[in-house]
Amino acid sequence: VCLSINMWFLICIQISSLLFFTHSYFYHFLLFALPMELAFNYIDDFPFIKLSTR
Repeated sequence: VCLSINMWFLICIQISSLLFFTHSYFYHFLLFALPMELAFNYIDDFPFIKLSTR
């Protein structure tokens, strides 16, 4: 699970940097901020990788 989340995070960073370069803030939100919210909610279900900032 950690590996897939990290992979998704790296992919999102690359996509968001590309979108930041083209100044597409709306698509930046759709492709980066929203999936990261879902990913952190997904991480929250696993106590052993729960974030310390609760």
